[in-house]
Amino acid sequence: MKTSLSITVLTIVLLLASCTSNKTITSKSSDIYGAGVVQYPVVAEMEVSPTKISGTVVWKGGGASTNTLKEMAISEAVKSANADVLIEPRFEIEVKGRKRTVTATGFPAKYKSFRNAVLSDTLIVKIGAMQQTEEVEPATNPKKTRRTVAVVGGAVGAFLLSLLLLW
Repeated sequence: MKTSLSITVLTIVLLLASCTSNKTITSKSSDIYGAGVVQYPVVAEMEVSPTKISGTVVWKGGGASTNTLKEMAISEAVKSANADVLIEPRFEIEVKGRKRTVTATGFPAKYKSFRNAVLSDTLIVKIGAMQQTEEVEPATNPKKTRRTVAVVGGAVGAFLLSLLLLW
């Protein structure tokens, strides 16, 4: 009797310790290259604002990668400025315990017009490819929150089990 009650309590504690929830925001789409589909290159003109804007996301707990939080911060900035894209985004990431705050700052831009690419546009594309910059981030030591939750949940479960067995 005590053993079945102990196993039931332990199972409930472990199930409650492993609950998580996720939220996903998509801010970019991919090109349509596939079997039988050829996309004609399109050039877009943009109107870039000289005033920087920012968007901030505060995340408590685990489940979201830093890249996901960066995309969410960009999405917030673009939404607040009623823009289409954020040019040269710069990120500030603050970690306090399990709370992460990510702020994206950059120049908002809107697409003005679209046109089919011409041969002279390929020079601009080549120059742009040569000017690619590398994003550098300082090394971090992320806490392993899921492992911590599992260890704490296991410790609480073992404690409750031992109390039930001694009772």
